[in-house]
Amino acid sequence: MKRTAVLIDGGFFFQRFLFFSRKYFRKDFNKHPPYQLRRELHDHLRASRKTALRLGELSRNGEWQLNTHTLKELLKGARQWYALTNEDFHYKVEQKAVDTKLGMDITTLALDKLVDVIVLVAGDSDFVPAAKLARMKGIDFVLDPMWANTSGSLSEHVDGLRSFDLVRIIRDVTGETVSSLPDWWQKTCADIAITGNMETDPGIDVQG
Repeated sequence: MKRTAVLIDGGFFFQRFLFFSRKYFRKDFNKHPPYQLRRELHDHLRASRKTALRLGELSRNGEWQLNTHTLKELLKGARQWYALTNEDFHYKVEQKAVDTKLGMDITTLALDKLVDVIVLVAGDSDFVPAAKLARMKGIDFVLDPMWANTSGSLSEHVDGLRSFDLVRIIRDVTGETVSSLPDWWQKTCADIAITGNMETDPGIDVQG
């Protein structure tokens, strides 16, 4: 059995999760109690075996920004400025040092030859030097960008690129109904084995 380490960029993971929840489930998890999801997840991770939680530091420089989907609606003319509410804005603050800590973990795993495979869930080209080092040490380096577009430099320096059926996974975990299908759904169902039966009805809420 190959020794495998899975490293997840938490900020990137949450961004992609919220994107999929809005686009395919018509649900905005940002409206849930503030920080509840992250706090509960952090508590579970701290209590998990063979798991290390790397927390960064919040930058002191933050600013209020329009939500991405609100900006798109304004540009399309579907919304007007006077109709905006507090729910259409969020406070943007950068988290520092997380990428550095993940890069150091990858370097340590590679130099000490602690694993045979590294799976990185991220989309940031800052990990390129660490990925190159891991491959030079004979480690299989697999990237899961969660269907996000990745930079050519990052994709070039990995041994494999693979994303899973996130729509089905979110549906099964949250119990929410899928409102629309991503273009890659059928191909994913055919190519990727998901735990459980691959039923013909993907749970789509057909709109009349």
